[in-house]
Amino acid sequence: MIAFFLSSLLISLLAKYLLDLNGKNLALTALFKRERVENGQQLYRELLGLNRFYLANGKKLELTEYKFFTEILDELLIFYRKGGANILEHIKEIRKNLILDLKQEKKLAAFARASRVEMALISGLSLCFALFANLFAQVSIEASALTLVFAWQLLGVCVFVLFQKHGRSRMFKPFFAYLKRASLLDVLIKTNQPVNLIAKKMNLATLPPDPVMFHLKERIEVILSQIQSAGVYDEEQSRELGQECWFCYEQKLELYQQTMKRLKLLVISLFFLGGYLYLFYALILSLRL
Repeated sequence: MIAFFLSSLLISLLAKYLLDLNGKNLALTALFKRERVENGQQLYRELLGLNRFYLANGKKLELTEYKFFTEILDELLIFYRKGGANILEHIKEIRKNLILDLKQEKKLAAFARASRVEMALISGLSLCFALFANLFAQVSIEASALTLVFAWQLLGVCVFVLFQKHGRSRMFKPFFAYLKRASLLDVLIKTNQPVNLIAKKMNLATLPPDPVMFHLKERIEVILSQIQSAGVYDEEQSRELGQECWFCYEQKLELYQQTMKRLKLLVISLFFLGGYLYLFYALILSLRL
């Protein structure tokens, strides 16, 4: 009974300590750099002041780097300086979706921290199990078994972090290519660029395959075909194209969250609970010997 209460107390103290770290950068976060939400918040504040009057002053603008947002804004500003293209509507759309991204980013960061806390608690439980088996039951688990378990659990953390980073890059990298073309299509047409030149700059053949966004390529081709054959440009189509891009982005965020939840369940089940069960197996072997 004493062992039970002591182990419960130790695990509770470990949980409190890890939860207190929830708002701080953990060591693993330092090893694998991530986009900082503070950069996105700073970029949003900069965009609030980016209006028609500011652009008219011709001042050089240095925007804070945050994901693909800064790159697409730089592209738009280049077209504004070269041809005076109206980019304010695009900036408003980017600003609106930057808010969405920041909200989702905070949720993802909280989810990642909570996942690491869960993993650390199970690892702590494994350590307490081995410790009290030795102290109170006088059953020592072999050092090789303990080393194997904790190395296996550490491997689980690395797998989770690496797949989290790789999954984010793989899922969101194609988005920028589609959004860039949707935004530049509107700007190029409004600055009276020749259709052949627009098609060349669009370079649709190089768009990466993406199951969520690939239909947008067909929509861009239809818009270019209408302009080339009838000389008609429907601004509503272009606006809907941009909105559809951002809607796909929201879908990708939700899909990424679901993927990470499944990954966490797999990692905890395979690496952490699996390692904990292996300690039981090692304990039974010690009792038999």
